[in-house]
Amino acid sequence: MGGVEGVSAFPDGDNLFRWAATITGPSTSVYQGLSYKLILKFPQGYPYIPPVVTFESPCFHPNVDENGNICLDILKVLFLFLFLFLFLFLFFFFFFSFLVFFSSFSFTKKKKIK
Repeated sequence: MGGVEGVSAFPDGDNLFRWAATITGPSTSVYQGLSYKLILKFPQGYPYIPPVVTFESPCFHPNVDENGNICLDILKVLFLFLFLFLFLFLFFFFFFSFLVFFSSFSFTKKKKIK
């Protein structure tokens, strides 16, 4: 199974709603040679509610606070936007499929041939 080099994630024990992840810093960045441990918590409402990601390892980055929380609201907005887009796409797909399917039927009375 393929994946992203330097990134791994697995369920944390038997709980499928809590995952442990590891990210290795790219060789072309200031994070080269560093490895970060993260915890991903998937809420009961997933995929309608985004997961909560926190850094277990200290990470010095402007978008990560001292508790390991990611402070980037655009991630939540982007997640909701993508979910809404997918919902609307599926709605219109099934709506037009429904119209095409039923347009092939004739609901007028047919004359009996004697």
